[in-house]
Amino acid sequence: MIDELVEAVARAGNLSRDQARLAVDGMIRFMAARLPSPLFGELQTRLHPTASPGADGAPGQGPGAP
Repeated sequence: MIDELVEAVARAGNLSRDQARLAVDGMIRFMAARLPSPLFGELQTRLHPTASPGADGAPGQGPGAP
């Protein structure tokens, strides 16, 4: 689903795929910092349905993040 979101942002913003990926990553970091953990966890589960919790979290999240 994350790839679909990146493609939608690329089309809507007339951006390259790389630019759209950066925009989506920034949006996810923003939401990670502001949403309650259970809500953000649900969002992550829906965006990355095959990932285990914390394994493929938002950029800057998870093991080894500062």
